[in-house]
Amino acid sequence: MAVDWQAHARHREQVARDEGVWIGLADENCEPIMDAPPALSISAPRVRNAVGELRVEFSLQSPAGVVHPIVGEIIAEDLGVVDNGELVPSNAPTRFVLVQRAGARVRAYRVTHARARGPFDAPRVLEVHGVDGLHMLERFPAITGPTTWQNSFTRFTRDWAGPSNVGVTFSKPRELAGMKMATVADGVTVEGTAESAVRELIRSSLAACWRVAGVDPATAPLVVSHYSTEKHSPKALIRRSDEKLLDTILPVSAAAGLEIQVWLWLPGDKQPTGLFLTKPAFVIDLVQQEVANAGA
Repeated sequence: MAVDWQAHARHREQVARDEGVWIGLADENCEPIMDAPPALSISAPRVRNAVGELRVEFSLQSPAGVVHPIVGEIIAEDLGVVDNGELVPSNAPTRFVLVQRAGARVRAYRVTHARARGPFDAPRVLEVHGVDGLHMLERFPAITGPTTWQNSFTRFTRDWAGPSNVGVTFSKPRELAGMKMATVADGVTVEGTAESAVRELIRSSLAACWRVAGVDPATAPLVVSHYSTEKHSPKALIRRSDEKLLDTILPVSAAAGLEIQVWLWLPGDKQPTGLFLTKPAFVIDLVQQEVANAGA
């Protein structure tokens, strides 16, 4: 069923104004599934450039004793293995808890684990834990040779680096695409202001990943905006490493007073700076703070 995004945006804004916060549940594509039941408590502290964690408790039963359907979306048979009363998502589709306060952007938290309390057939409280969008930068590498990542795949039945006369084959054929990884620093650095260098490293690394995965950049689920505070950003040099993208950019960002913010854009919301999106996407904003040597 198609989502009426304009109506959904108006609904979110209205609930946030009336109640201070709107909370909903979204599927793996960040499309809305339902509004969440009343929250008994919510904790989502934010520390600059650290992955944010969500802990929220929902009241599941209505005055008439009807259990809210959110429990079936999060506490399902295939959601995970029970361990000390805790259910951890395994092969189930990803679920996101969306949080929007009045006048603010949508924050999305990927559900990591949940716990239902009360009788098995009529739980009373659902405790949900999640991590915010910044964690997505842990899933991508700071690519040393982004232009070398190919989008054509070849089927391999054995390790191409092994001796050809050894009859050891993969138990399952693998489809692999070519890429090059630099072994020296020359030519694999990004230089400029901290803001521009971090943005270029993120942009080029994501672009290579989308290309090899066959994802249209116009509908990619993670994008970097052109937002700028226009404040002075110190000079920086970042070495591409093929290590985690977040680990690569954090030291430079911390030293330069650059804050990395990741929020969820939904159709019907104001477009991010310099972008035109049509599908839900996590947006990376680089927010330069004042630094002590701004006049240097």
